[in-house]
Amino acid sequence: MTGQPTRHTVDTITSDALDELYARIDTLTAVCRSNKRAYAGAVADVQAAEQRAEQAEAALARVRQLASNWIVLRTHGGAAYELRAALDPQGPQS
Repeated sequence: MTGQPTRHTVDTITSDALDELYARIDTLTAVCRSNKRAYAGAVADVQAAEQRAEQAEAALARVRQLASNWIVLRTHGGAAYELRAALDPQGPQS
């Protein structure tokens, strides 16, 4: 679109111009509804991803605690060291 659209008054607008304005309103309303649905869907996706990340972090914490317990109890010692190494390849983080 170039420049400002023609501004009509009640006395100057034609039937065709009025139809074009209503068609434009309908198009913009549809675009707005579509964007609103897409935004709501994106928000739901982000919330679900955040929940999965929190669940994964909690699971990792439980597994790390289990590995620590195994080491302390000296049962499954080799497996505990392998598990900790797999979880924290760089070593324990303090």
